[in-house]
Amino acid sequence: MVDIERSMKAGYGEVDAASDGSEVSDKIKWGYVLLCIILMNGTNLFMSEAMQGMENEYNNTMFLTGVVAMSYAYNIIIWLGWAFLRKKQWASCIVTQDAAEHRAEGAFDWWYLFKIGFPISIISKSCRDFWYYSLHQTNAAANNSIYQSSTAWVYVFSLLLLKEKFDLVKFSSLIVGVVGCVIVTLAESSSSESGVDQNFVGYLDLSASVLTYALFQVIVKKYVTHPQDPHPQMNSLRFCGVIGIWCFIWGPGCVAFLHVTGIRPFEWPSQKILLLVILNGVMDTIFTSSMLILVRLISPTFASMASILIVPLTIVADRIIHNYVAPPLAYVGMSTVILGCVIFNTRVYLLNRDREKGGDALDESTSLTASTYNREHINADRA
Repeated sequence: MVDIERSMKAGYGEVDAASDGSEVSDKIKWGYVLLCIILMNGTNLFMSEAMQGMENEYNNTMFLTGVVAMSYAYNIIIWLGWAFLRKKQWASCIVTQDAAEHRAEGAFDWWYLFKIGFPISIISKSCRDFWYYSLHQTNAAANNSIYQSSTAWVYVFSLLLLKEKFDLVKFSSLIVGVVGCVIVTLAESSSSESGVDQNFVGYLDLSASVLTYALFQVIVKKYVTHPQDPHPQMNSLRFCGVIGIWCFIWGPGCVAFLHVTGIRPFEWPSQKILLLVILNGVMDTIFTSSMLILVRLISPTFASMASILIVPLTIVADRIIHNYVAPPLAYVGMSTVILGCVIFNTRVYLLNRDREKGGDALDESTSLTASTYNREHINADRA
């Protein structure tokens, strides 16, 4: 068993990279980080193009988000296949062991994942439900601007729940990125928008979506991340699959309840819409899985900051695919977003480099092996 006392000697949440039990180097892990950033923004761009305007053709929100959430369960199959092919301690991957010892070895037992997965699955699906509900009740530019502020809320929740150290450079770059998103959305908007009945409930739904999305990422870091997890990438897929299984369990019941009570009568979508919804589920599974891996490997703030790169990518895609030339102000916003991301990522790299050199600038939120796993579980491991 990994000596947790030794790994925690530099302070809570700080782990010696040389003794974390990981079988891959930091360079390979940063390769995973780059791949996840590409997959996150690539699938997000694909979904925005493929699903554009679909909410006007089929607006059963609970069914749409339910199919997406249930698609996460495919990750369980991937994880089981990976575990089987490895042929290493196969029995320990399935049989529940002593909780403290199992966590210290870097793997959460299934019982723990299903216990914590139930409330997290509700939070995960709720953020999508709230967002879909807000689409027809808010201005498009305001909707985009407010939703991008989730990056700021992720940082706030990280400070409060993860006890992350405040870093002025990271905070400033985060604000620069969010401001860039606001500039882009305002540049693309018009002073009025027909067909949209803006109201307080719509913006309330949007605010709820922003908060639950930010909370989702931070809670995963706090409760489903362990400093000695030797396979954080694959265990991210496993937990994402657990969320999907829970949505399989309670999701159809919600759709049936809304139908029986007449709140939202269910109508089966057309074949075209159904195929789009299934495709959206596959793409969203890749997006969420990549995001969870980034949350585990680095931090929720990093994952959220990486996701706003979709803003400049959308401008470029519109130019290439639709031959649409954005207003000059939009390019100013795009440059601002990129600048914020470059500053943020550079700061993360420098902090991680100082960690490797044993400097004093260590920030646990940037360590590839660090965790803000709660103290109760760490104490259980020590005992």
